[in-house]
Amino acid sequence: MDYRQDRLYPAFVHRELAVSWLAIASLLGGRHRWDLRQGRFTVLEFGCGHGLNLIFNAAAHPDAQFFGIDFHPSHVARATTQARELGLSNVQFAVADLRDFTEGPPDRGPCRLWPEAYDLVLAHGIASWVDADTRQALLEAASHNLQPGGLFYCSYNTYPGWLSRSPLQMLALELGLLSGHNTSEASLQQATAWLQELLGDGDTHTSPLGRFHPELRTALQALTNAPGTYLLGEYQATHQPLYVGPMHRACAQAGLTHVGSATLPELFPQMLDPIRTAWVAQARHPALQEILFDLAISQSFRRDLFARGVVPPNSSDTQVELASLPLILRQDSLKARQGFPTSMGTMAINAAILQTVDRVLADGPRSLGELAQELGKAPRDLLPQLALLLDQNRVGTDPFAALAAGSQPGLKAAEPAEITAFNQKLVELASRGKGAGGLLAPDLRLPIPLGDAQILLTQVEGLGLKDADRVQMVAMGILRAGLTLHDQKGQAVRDKQGISNLLAQLWQELQGAGMEDLRRLGLF
Repeated sequence: MDYRQDRLYPAFVHRELAVSWLAIASLLGGRHRWDLRQGRFTVLEFGCGHGLNLIFNAAAHPDAQFFGIDFHPSHVARATTQARELGLSNVQFAVADLRDFTEGPPDRGPCRLWPEAYDLVLAHGIASWVDADTRQALLEAASHNLQPGGLFYCSYNTYPGWLSRSPLQMLALELGLLSGHNTSEASLQQATAWLQELLGDGDTHTSPLGRFHPELRTALQALTNAPGTYLLGEYQATHQPLYVGPMHRACAQAGLTHVGSATLPELFPQMLDPIRTAWVAQARHPALQEILFDLAISQSFRRDLFARGVVPPNSSDTQVELASLPLILRQDSLKARQGFPTSMGTMAINAAILQTVDRVLADGPRSLGELAQELGKAPRDLLPQLALLLDQNRVGTDPFAALAAGSQPGLKAAEPAEITAFNQKLVELASRGKGAGGLLAPDLRLPIPLGDAQILLTQVEGLGLKDADRVQMVAMGILRAGLTLHDQKGQAVRDKQGISNLLAQLWQELQGAGMEDLRRLGLF
């Protein structure tokens, strides 16, 4: 396993790792009954990094218990410290190797007193960042630590979408080896520059490589703003993107059954254009359909959901649960959008449906059943459109809303006031440069990714300042507190003008749908 401890990996917040999001994915997928609304569930994350996703989950579900392991001591130290500063007692972190979990919970070390089995096991991005033996150990560890009926989230880079990026990985590795080491930031920068020179801008000249891999130029452009430590992990020598067929067979051999995706639109391949829909549908076997689907969309990243023992959902119960889902309108300014970019290409929703969504939800939350009634449809008939609207942050929902409202006495879920108090602690940490990468949306139980500087900019929204004055006010506070800002590439920005410029850029990026979403979610 090529895991270096001489550098810190970036910390990211992912909505797809939120328990509430995974509950929705399971419900919309309709293949497996995964009901955690009783509140007292357990979650284990392999490779938890800085622990941010578990921290947000722990705040959203105080009656549940969360556990995370990572190979990097500094990651675990930061996660543990931040959880303590935020007052969370239902999340634990430990330095451990996932290979110690291949036969169940370890009987020695810091995890020996952890639960015997978990309702949810998470592994974000690990499967394609490790060698084949470690990947097999990951699948066995997930299976042997899941409760029967438990859910395993496993995301990984995939072919065929990653084929266009393989020349960069190869060239960066070869340049690194010639310098006496593996892939490095320097070799990645050199490989990127050389390939950009070869590919050109697509207008003045086009090389054979550019003709056969047109996505490579776009990928290289996107890398210019990515943190170097992240790129090193993404393009390391052992990194091996996977085809879905072999990956799903390996999971099946470990006792894990594929039940869906946390990328919600991908639950509905019928949303593809008629030609591709018919092409995918010609495969009668579900496993072959997954293979054809990845080929049809040139899949580059999967967020698969597997179950250890499938529990077929009850049709009548599912209909009731779907009808009661509360929906809130998020980014109203998106109402004019005709198409939505997704992993499946640009998807469109019938204009009449979008107009009805805007009208029905304009005055506050309404249920999916009420929306379906307005449209003269059954809730189940709206699931493809709902998946797309949720994916695009056009609407939001919380499957735990009934529990939060106290409909099940004796169980406890975080009330909006508790989440607001948690967010206040996050703002305080952000003011000291120690934020957790976002805020928690009370009505959705989802993390909303925001950097420390963005959080501070939103907190002065109510002062009625001009943009320039707002930026200067936050800049002065940052300088006075001695905080260090970092640009998109992770480089430190310490001078006054540089801080002001970065804040102005961040504020500009927050305008429009971003600030509108934060207002609707009550996050400042």
